[in-house]
Amino acid sequence: MFGIKEVSGEQQRRILEELEEAAKLHGPFFVLVAASSVIVTFGLLLDSPVVVIGAMLVAPLMTPIFSFSMALIRGRSKLLERSLRTEFYGVVLAILVAVVIGLLVPEPELTHEILSRTHPNLFDLAVALAAGLAGAFAMAHKEEISPALPGVAIAVALLPPLGVVGIGLSMRRLDLAAGALLLFLVNFAAIHLVSAAVFYVSGLATRTVERNPRVLLKNFGFAVVLLVVMAVFLGVQLSKLVDEAGSARLARSTLEQQVRMVEGARLSEAEVRCRGPACQIVATVETPEWFEPNVIQAIENVLRDELERQVALTIRSVQIVEGSADGYHFLKGQQVAGDASASEEAETSPAQRIQQLLMQQAKMVSGARLVDFSYDPGAQPPRVVATYLASQPFHESLENGIANLLRSELGQDVTLEVRYVGPLPGRDRGRASGQTVPSDQ
Repeated sequence: MFGIKEVSGEQQRRILEELEEAAKLHGPFFVLVAASSVIVTFGLLLDSPVVVIGAMLVAPLMTPIFSFSMALIRGRSKLLERSLRTEFYGVVLAILVAVVIGLLVPEPELTHEILSRTHPNLFDLAVALAAGLAGAFAMAHKEEISPALPGVAIAVALLPPLGVVGIGLSMRRLDLAAGALLLFLVNFAAIHLVSAAVFYVSGLATRTVERNPRVLLKNFGFAVVLLVVMAVFLGVQLSKLVDEAGSARLARSTLEQQVRMVEGARLSEAEVRCRGPACQIVATVETPEWFEPNVIQAIENVLRDELERQVALTIRSVQIVEGSADGYHFLKGQQVAGDASASEEAETSPAQRIQQLLMQQAKMVSGARLVDFSYDPGAQPPRVVATYLASQPFHESLENGIANLLRSELGQDVTLEVRYVGPLPGRDRGRASGQTVPSDQ
């Protein structure tokens, strides 16, 4: 059927006997479930994919699901009851083992292996469908395909979520446990339906089932509807994840641009968490001088406009001093510690006079404030970069006037570059990259 080779009568008998045996409760089943649960739980806590995969080689949770699907295809009520009971006890045991380990481990951490199984999406459903297809096909055609690897694939879809359920319960994190349990149920339903479909097209269904679509609808209708509902829900979840990931990328890009506007500062690290209409951003910035609250507020406003979300921004300022053979870079009107004459010359240093002049000129514009400046006396001519917090760029005549005042203050030619940080209009914000105003204009 559908180009798939139907199994012979002898093969059918062998498969049925194997699935009948797999549906029975016996000691080896519980031993293997407990052992695999121990391995997978420690793998999750250690954030070790290798250990998690190792547990898959031991887990026996594949065959009871196949027995359940075969029971519906063949109309065997006793096999149906036994397979569901066996799978239920296996699931409960796996969760209990994980709960005990979670309680014994002091202060367990939420690793990536754990968190990745608490928010299922459409990709997880696709993995479960592919795993169920591979496992059921290998079960029905053992002569051509070894069932070992498909069995591992299905265990990957089933056992780790149960381990996360147990860990979540041990930590009293019902949100984590609920998300992982949902992932398990999605995987269970997907594997059940696709394995039943493979058994059907392989000729393992009874004549009554094959000739009566109503029987198929009765046996699998609820599971199909449930899977469709889950697929829609998981699709919505995936759409939210994609939207949040896009917002996180835009936030990092915007934040990096805003930080670069402050002379000598650079973004070192940014942690962006967007959930629904709000984003929490924690940025680590390497800077010659701490970011003041008003500057952080201005950057936060820009992020809010760009993301169209509520933004809570925290900036961790890591103060640095850069220097070369020509001197220190990005001085803030103060000398570097260790200079014996720094305290005596601070009041009359050129950098201090430049800072005072730039601050005075900012008072000429309502709401403007000097937030950063640098002075490079080794450049030809000497170079001053001033960064202002302002709602709009200064008029060109004011920038020229500041440059002329600097020339008079220092008694030599000066190159002035004016930059801006804050909620500038979209067209003018680009000027924050720097605009040079020579002093002889």
